[in-house]
Amino acid sequence: MKKLLLILSILIFYFNYKSFCQTDVAGKSCTDCHANLIKQPVVHAAAEDACDNCHISNGSEHPQAGVKGFSLSEKMPDLCFICHDENTKKHIHPPAEEGECLICHSPHGSANKSLLLNTPPSALCAECHDLDMTNKKIKHKPVEEGNCQLCHDPHQSDFSNYLKEEKPKLCMGCHTKVKQEAGLKNIHPPFDDDCANCHETHSSDEEKLLISKMPGLCFECHDEIQAKVENSSVVHGIINDAKGCANCHSPHASNFDKFLLREEKELCLGCHNKTIKTQTRTIRNINKMLKKGNTIHGAIENDGCVVCHNPHASNNPLLLVEPFPSGRYTNGKSEDFELCFSCHDSGLMDNEYGTTDTNFRNGNKNLHFFHLKGANARNCNLCHNVHGSVNEHLISDKVKFGNWEMPVKFKVEGNGGSCNTGCHSKRTYSRDAQNVIIPKPIRSTTSTVKKIPAIPKRTDTHSGKSVSVETPAARKAASTKKTPAAKTTPKYNVPQLDIKGVNYRVQFYTSIKPVNINDRMVDVVAKFSKYGIINQQENNLYKYQIGPFTNKREGRKIFESLKALGYQVMLLEYNDNNRIKMLLP
Repeated sequence: MKKLLLILSILIFYFNYKSFCQTDVAGKSCTDCHANLIKQPVVHAAAEDACDNCHISNGSEHPQAGVKGFSLSEKMPDLCFICHDENTKKHIHPPAEEGECLICHSPHGSANKSLLLNTPPSALCAECHDLDMTNKKIKHKPVEEGNCQLCHDPHQSDFSNYLKEEKPKLCMGCHTKVKQEAGLKNIHPPFDDDCANCHETHSSDEEKLLISKMPGLCFECHDEIQAKVENSSVVHGIINDAKGCANCHSPHASNFDKFLLREEKELCLGCHNKTIKTQTRTIRNINKMLKKGNTIHGAIENDGCVVCHNPHASNNPLLLVEPFPSGRYTNGKSEDFELCFSCHDSGLMDNEYGTTDTNFRNGNKNLHFFHLKGANARNCNLCHNVHGSVNEHLISDKVKFGNWEMPVKFKVEGNGGSCNTGCHSKRTYSRDAQNVIIPKPIRSTTSTVKKIPAIPKRTDTHSGKSVSVETPAARKAASTKKTPAAKTTPKYNVPQLDIKGVNYRVQFYTSIKPVNINDRMVDVVAKFSKYGIINQQENNLYKYQIGPFTNKREGRKIFESLKALGYQVMLLEYNDNNRIKMLLP
């Protein structure tokens, strides 16, 4: 019985083989006629193994003209799925989904990898996908080399556009330096989201495959900086060069605030380490000046360059954040020196006598007042180097007048000093000198009825009504009159701005109830409510908070103003709405 079964099996195999191969009497096989199908550098394994892996006889005699003797054993793409895995991912490339495998692949053999019909792979992709890159200056390297498959899966993917990985992980497969940046402290949100927010993926006319030129690309999100640049008379030159914002900021990530490439002062001195000539002026080597100097301006040491200069744009010369005269001589008005008086006491310019406004005095005679008074007041930078100097008090060695460099010859001597400039012979000063007696005003002895001065009026910004400005003369005059009835108080609760990140607020206390009129408080509210001001009762006191605002210098100015009025005041630092610390007092 076993022998019979063996003979039958052999006969069945023989007749099936004869039926498939359709050999003639000479014993020819498929490859005798179709040898060119598999004589290729790359041969389909199924075709190399046996033709009947994919083809079966349909019963017609083969070969004969106009008659196909064979059919596929399964319909497409089921035939391919006998060996290849089916597409099961979220996104399936239409040719693969519709079983059009032969649009891209040869079923028998090919000169190209993966049995592709054409090379490079992009030549096949371009038959359906028109990327229109012919006139672009910059092409992404995989695109330029025609290797679309490095980023895209031609069959299926779980990611949009058939990407092999989600962005930015896909990009970091090649851009290893960028991958390292992703581990830094501060990550730029567009970079964290998708590289395509800023970069074209195939081609661009801009360097780094940017979507548009710098700084316009940055301005698409940072419109507040764009407005400042467009509406300011002075713009930082590096903003409008080829690298734009990337001169100072990392577009991806940084360990420094505001995505700076380095610590802020070091970053500035990275450019200002040489003499820079512009169309309008020559900027000296600031880095050399600071290294050479024994004394560095405290503002630079404590807060860096941006405490005085706006890094983007300003309506003041030299990108200064507050007004400051540009010439050697100027009109002696303290409001023209707001930059200096954001830190220094303006009394050194306004008060002729005193012992607290300045140390540059002879006894109680204010020598700053002497130099800064009148229509031809000396500018601060006539005597001081505002960045750094080899002398104490930032006194310059030389001051340039035209082509002449005038020596200053300043020396510290005892509790004062001396100066022997080209302006005058040697002059000395000492804080221990005898004070000047300030003459008292002569009072009239005529027996006349004293006219009570009118209390000056001003318009309250909240109520729109005229209110009294409380001055010493007004208080004295008012004391002789009958005490007026309580008036309606302006609103002390003015909505505050919603500022994210680090911000500053000034807080002070008073025992005066908000429901009672008080001219001094009216003045405070009128002056500072533009920042937002809120009121809250704490025990027997009433707490007022002004702010928030992002400019710490503004906070110091408000702090000093309120302190001078006699309030118990403090300057606070917040992050969002969470108090971090007290800065002053």
